[in-house]
Amino acid sequence: MRLLILFILGFAGFFFIGELLKRASRFPYSIFGLILLIVGFLIGFLGQGILGPPINTLVSVFLLGGGAGLIIHHALSMRYIIAPEREKRFLLRHEDRVDRICEMIPGALVWIALTSPFWLSITLPFAVAYILPKHLTFNTLECFFRFHSISYVLSTSN
Repeated sequence: MRLLILFILGFAGFFFIGELLKRASRFPYSIFGLILLIVGFLIGFLGQGILGPPINTLVSVFLLGGGAGLIIHHALSMRYIIAPEREKRFLLRHEDRVDRICEMIPGALVWIALTSPFWLSITLPFAVAYILPKHLTFNTLECFFRFHSISYVLSTSN
């Protein structure tokens, strides 16, 4: 829960800071958002020796949210991320590949979610320990018992 709250705080805070940056300068501040994303990933994966396991995760999630907020604000307000002409030319030149990537994203997200307990247990074991027993097990058992009680009622009603 703390991770989600920190991500949302970083996202919303930097989203509104993006509006201030937009009014203050013509600089494409999405580059700063990309830097925040990279620093967030580096602190999350490599910062355990510097900050300690709970703090590096919280800081990295906040920075990831902040970077995502800046990039999304810039993309929504300016309709490009870094360079408008280059991005337009790239999308027109590689239209088929971009369409294929957009088709692959939902499936990739599903596989990331399904396999996350395995690879997340290496980097964030306490997150897996929080998610698996509390949410997945209870919801899975609840759905299992509801399905079997409904099927039992249906089988006895015939």
